[in-house]
Amino acid sequence: MTKKGFTLIELLVVISIIALLMAILMPALTKVREQARTVVCASKLRQIHIGSVAYSNDNDYAFPDRGKLDALYPHSLWDGVEEHTNLNEIFVRAYLGDSRDDIMFCPGELRRWKDPADVSTSYNTLLCTYQYFNTPQKDYARYRWHGYGVEGYEMPNISKSTSGTDPRTALWGCLTYGSVGKRDLMYGHDQYPGPVEGMNVVSISGVTEWVEYENFEAYWYSGGLDFYWPNPERKETNGSQRGKQPRPPRPPRG
Repeated sequence: MTKKGFTLIELLVVISIIALLMAILMPALTKVREQARTVVCASKLRQIHIGSVAYSNDNDYAFPDRGKLDALYPHSLWDGVEEHTNLNEIFVRAYLGDSRDDIMFCPGELRRWKDPADVSTSYNTLLCTYQYFNTPQKDYARYRWHGYGVEGYEMPNISKSTSGTDPRTALWGCLTYGSVGKRDLMYGHDQYPGPVEGMNVVSISGVTEWVEYENFEAYWYSGGLDFYWPNPERKETNGSQRGKQPRPPRPPRG
């Protein structure tokens, strides 16, 4: 007895159903994958915070010091010269283990900066894809907008865990930057490049949260690029306002 096979029409119907199911499921699977990367990113930031606190406890409550930042970026771990401020050694290796290439790189879209075919060699030794918001308080305000030239307003001091700064102030976060005034040319956790929607940050107190773009503030400028961090006076999820000082106007560069 000869078995009857599928007709062409039946095969086309099956293929159409499979294609339809794929079209329905793929966006959901993509969203789940993105959410998973966000969770992994937050976990990495928690580990970095634990290491930062351990370093602070061993160094008179001071958080890791990168030294002068006039030649560095917010995501610099080392200037390639001063060994005593090489965070790869004095912080990452000493307090996080031999995990620099894993823990110090955001698993979101920023992971592409570690693609051997695309990455700058600086990411192998000098840079990572997390920003460290502990910036110098001395003569380097020209690199920041936040507080630059605004009387009575200063960049929050997060050089020590005992500095008295609002413990909700961000300490580390996803690298987020872009061409000046061009949101569609930004790089961040969820875009490479494109209109970044937010970033993961961990506060001085160790709270990890996702901060939306509307609460960003350009705080560092270098080479035609704006670097962003969460505005310390940003609104809480319940609508209350953080801090007591008004957000400073954006000062001119120069």
